[in-house]
Amino acid sequence: MNLDVKKSLANRKLNYDRSFFDSVNDLLPTAFLSIIWLFLLIQLILNFREDYRTIGLIIVFILIVTTLLISTIKEYVNLDRLEEIETKRNKSENKKLIIIIADKLRWTLLDEKADYITVRNPWKLLNGGENITLLFGDNSIFFNSSSYPINHVTRTTLTFGANRRNLTKFKKYLKELEE
Repeated sequence: MNLDVKKSLANRKLNYDRSFFDSVNDLLPTAFLSIIWLFLLIQLILNFREDYRTIGLIIVFILIVTTLLISTIKEYVNLDRLEEIETKRNKSENKKLIIIIADKLRWTLLDEKADYITVRNPWKLLNGGENITLLFGDNSIFFNSSSYPINHVTRTTLTFGANRRNLTKFKKYLKELEE
């Protein structure tokens, strides 16, 4: 990933070279769930005069798909967003702090540059595998987590809250180290 740190900090979103296919890939779960939702809606309309069990089953599936669809849309909107975490340390201390926390969380170091670090939360039973990018400066760390189930190959917006959990864990360890 070729990250433009200045633009990323100005926009509060990761700014890097993305291909057209990366953009399409980010929308795939949402598009797929939208098609399923439309299919179920059509089934509901076509089977409206059937018994209550059929209608009930279709409605249950519509509710499940709607929940997943809302989740993927929410995740897509926040995909490259940077969350600012204020610290009381300078840039080099923040960098060291990030490395210590990543080590405690058993995140694998993928890339270390002068202005940012990228780590990976590996795939586990209840975790799909996320790449976490941390930009650091004086008195602040900027956090982004994106789900990449297959290392760097593709990312997904169907995360079930994994990115938010990574942020919560990071903040928890940061608070412990700052005390």
